[in-house]
Amino acid sequence: MQKRADELPMQNIDTIKQENSKKTKSRKSVYIYIAALFVIVLFFIMLSYFIQQRNNSDLHTLNEQNATAQQNIANLQTANLQLQTDNDAYKKQIADLEAKISDLESQNSNVKQQWQSDVQNVITNDTAQYNELLTKYNELLKKYEVKVNKK
Repeated sequence: MQKRADELPMQNIDTIKQENSKKTKSRKSVYIYIAALFVIVLFFIMLSYFIQQRNNSDLHTLNEQNATAQQNIANLQTANLQLQTDNDAYKKQIADLEAKISDLESQNSNVKQQWQSDVQNVITNDTAQYNELLTKYNELLKKYEVKVNKK
């Protein structure tokens, strides 16, 4: 019986040692599992940080492009307004010049008609008067050419 009694505590000690080693192994597994989860969490935190940095960089670039585009739009609008103002001024100038041309053509036509009637009168009446009218006509032509050349 004593043999049995000696064996029992030895068996109990072995079982206790086995149970302790199982507990130690299970604790090690839990620690390894927790450490692995911690590493995975750190990995995801780092990953999200880098993704956020990239998104911030992209957003900053887009904001700069937007500001540049808005500045270009403002510059183009200013240039457009200036071109419209210039265009209106040129249209007015053209209208004024066309009116002057019309006036000069009308004057020219009137002078020609007057000259023709005067020539007709001179031819029928007097040669001296004809020479005088011819001189006046030449003077008028010179004045007309000077006006046209100045404009």
